[in-house]
Amino acid sequence: MKLRAEAPTLLRVIDTRRFASAIFNTIVGAGIFGLPGVVAGLIGTGAPVAYLACTGATLLVALSYASVGSRVAGAGGSYAYITAAMGAPVGAVGGVLAWLSDVLASAGVAAGLSAAVATQLPLADGGIGRGLVLGVVIGVIATVNIRGVRQGAAFVEGMTILKLTPLLLFIVVGASLMTWDSRLLPTWPTVDVLGRTMLVLMFAYSGAESAMSLSGEIVRPERTVPRALLLALAAVSLLYSGVHTVAFGGLGDALAQSTVTPLADAGGRLAGPWLKTVMLAATVVSMLGYLSAVLMSSPRLLYSMAAGGLLPKPLAAVHPRFRTPWVAILVQNAVVFFAAMTGSFASLVPLASVAVLTLYLMVAVSAVILQRRPGQPTGAFTVPLAVPVGAALLMIGMLSTATLKEWALQSAVVVATLVLVFVRRRALDSAA
Repeated sequence: MKLRAEAPTLLRVIDTRRFASAIFNTIVGAGIFGLPGVVAGLIGTGAPVAYLACTGATLLVALSYASVGSRVAGAGGSYAYITAAMGAPVGAVGGVLAWLSDVLASAGVAAGLSAAVATQLPLADGGIGRGLVLGVVIGVIATVNIRGVRQGAAFVEGMTILKLTPLLLFIVVGASLMTWDSRLLPTWPTVDVLGRTMLVLMFAYSGAESAMSLSGEIVRPERTVPRALLLALAAVSLLYSGVHTVAFGGLGDALAQSTVTPLADAGGRLAGPWLKTVMLAATVVSMLGYLSAVLMSSPRLLYSMAAGGLLPKPLAAVHPRFRTPWVAILVQNAVVFFAAMTGSFASLVPLASVAVLTLYLMVAVSAVILQRRPGQPTGAFTVPLAVPVGAALLMIGMLSTATLKEWALQSAVVVATLVLVFVRRRALDSAA
């Protein structure tokens, strides 16, 4: 069977409901089942302040994405937006950072998934057992996504329902059983502690940028993108605040020591073994839902960069029957598998956060540039310039708390990307 690599064409079949489901899945599965314990350890009873601050920051970023997403309809999401605003070299840096954050985030969640499974099946704790769990999960997701974007989107929708139901059960049951007292009142943290906590917590709020890589397959993006972004963010913000409150109400100060399955531990303390079992299963389902959403969207980023000449052309191959970027899907899934085998959830979170916050900064600047550019497209979603400017300043503030190791990795990625751009341009010029 001959595969077509030239002039690839994707199908625009993703509507507001499906796109909102994809965004919700990439955000919620990115950390709510693992991060409450980490956040409690960083900021203690100041967690509500950090959640509120992250909600505000994410709203500014979401509005910036809605602005650029309604103006640039090509595939690749952040990569396409930054390229349209600031040119190919800067767009390449943004695309690679988006890809890196996807890899680190999905690998971290995959590692967390195998750790959660290992609490019930010790053989999955490492080595061959861990490899089998990750291989089966990632392999099934790759197969679904190769067979069509409709199938992938439908799978993501189903996972959204499966993960949301136990989370709502956890909030309702836990809130009715926990003790409501003064320890639940938030305390105001120092600026340094709040900044560092937000740097980590933004991992739990990130994910929309991954779903934006589906931009080339969205129906009427000027309308669908803003609606889906705001709908998903509202649902996520309400869910996060409720989940963390109940988790702290169940475990108290012990929440800081529960970094693998904090919601299952809190559920067991509040309602007994049955709720712990439900939440442990929900942890696995939620992480699986997150992986299904990210591994559907992030290969489109590789596809877009290959179609633009930045990456090898085979990555832009489109399957003649399923109309999906099948080579990019296989490559992305393989990279995530090996990254998950060598890292842990806690170690990958800060690295992913630095990459994604830098990406958000670039998208916010792109929103300012594109909104001020003459010849605005019909129906473009416009926000006050104070919105993307505020988003950019917040990202700079959070990035100032990054460690030397995190900055070293990011600097190496930026330099390597610029070298890649130079080499690819020389190769294309020689071929011409």
